Amino acid sequence: MKCYKLSFRDKGENKTVFLATDDLCGDAVESDARKKGGLSPDAKLTLVVTLTPRSDAEYLKDPGACPLCHSEDIEGHNINVDGNEAWQEVVCLRCGYQWHDIYELKSYLGRDGVEPIGKPVPEATH
Repeated sequence: MKCYKLSFRDKGENKTVFLATDDLCGDAVESDARKKGGLSPDAKLTLVVTLTPRSDAEYLKDPGACPLCHSEDIEGHNINVDGNEAWQEVVCLRCGYQWHDIYELKSYLGRDGVEPIGKPVPEATH
């Protein structure tokens, strides 16, 4: 999937539309962007930029933003668990890109707040 950043000049205003698509046809990408951005048929396309996803290391520095367009307007869905791993489907509400955040079990905390065995517990003072 590719993410496009398209800039338009429409009715005297500059508008930017982000669009994630598998479509390789430039005309179809432009048509989808016009629909998504609510642009008039005579809006002039001025720039097309293809964005590439950030690396894992870059994403982990700022996991609250889309790996493609960097928007913080993202939405997480159900969390799935299998053994020590969990993953969550996430979608960017700005460009439509979808990905999975992956989690790994590191420790636990008992319902009563008791720390796991192996961690030192502070001694009570008398």
